[in-house]
Amino acid sequence: MRITRLTSQFNIVALGICALVLACPSQAKICKWVDENGVTHYAEKCPEQVDSTEVNIHAPPSNKQVEDARQRSQALLHQRSIRQAQATRPVRFHSLPLEQLGPLPENTTSVYLKTIGADLTYDSQNLGQFFLSLEARENLPKGAYIEVHFPNPANPDRQNVIDKQLRIEGATVRMLSPKSDGFKCWNYEVEVFVYRDKTKGELLGTHLQTIQSRVDMGLVNNAIELTTALVKTGSKCPSAHRRDMEDMSAEELEALCEREREKRLKPEREAHIKRCIDRGAKDPDWCERYFRDWGEAMRLDIQFVRPALYYDLPECIAAKKAR
Repeated sequence: MRITRLTSQFNIVALGICALVLACPSQAKICKWVDENGVTHYAEKCPEQVDSTEVNIHAPPSNKQVEDARQRSQALLHQRSIRQAQATRPVRFHSLPLEQLGPLPENTTSVYLKTIGADLTYDSQNLGQFFLSLEARENLPKGAYIEVHFPNPANPDRQNVIDKQLRIEGATVRMLSPKSDGFKCWNYEVEVFVYRDKTKGELLGTHLQTIQSRVDMGLVNNAIELTTALVKTGSKCPSAHRRDMEDMSAEELEALCEREREKRLKPEREAHIKRCIDRGAKDPDWCERYFRDWGEAMRLDIQFVRPALYYDLPECIAAKKAR
């Protein structure tokens, strides 16, 4: 009899909760307390002099909401199949001049994800890999599953796919692509697919992040050259004048070399002069005279001479070969 009575009480409580859920909006609060007999009670209002707590009630989605979600998922899956079909077509990455690459891409924010880090990393063997750090936004469902499609510079016809589960809202996940030696001066597109769970049956949305490479690994011979290329941004990208240089004379190439050097030396020279003036130890005329030939070869002491800067530009290398 005791079991029957408790079962009946439980059924009454369960029916009461269901009634409250149906009567309340999509999210509401009800009162919960336990009496002296250990029986749990629920009500819209808490009785006085009772140790109670508030409970959030989430109503289940309506039939229309379920159908809308199903249709959105089908549409996204169809879009993905189209993109995958396009991705199977022959793709070839080729290096662009720095001017055509444009500025560094901004971090992307989509419906469910936010990029908090996107870059390229390199090791001592001159191998590079994509790095992507994502943050789950507050509306990402718990247990959502993401699938990251990294480009494959060494084999553009095959993407590198990495997947991972995001267990909690606000979580961050860091993804690294496999290492490669085929990077070009290019804007690479990384695509992230967001699924409701690990079954990948419902696609919630996509997230697209551009990662820019400013190094053509085919022009890098060793770790020292790679370090120099990373410090001197774009120094290992092809020249914007590559085709024109083929028809230039040695004199024209030398003039082009000096123009390209000056583009880089001028802001550095102005920064040195400004720092010199700001220190106040010398007058402005002295500062300008001292840094007037910034970038040319300079003797540091009896034994060491600092070589002239930026003669490793493609235009200057072409001028040297022409001479």
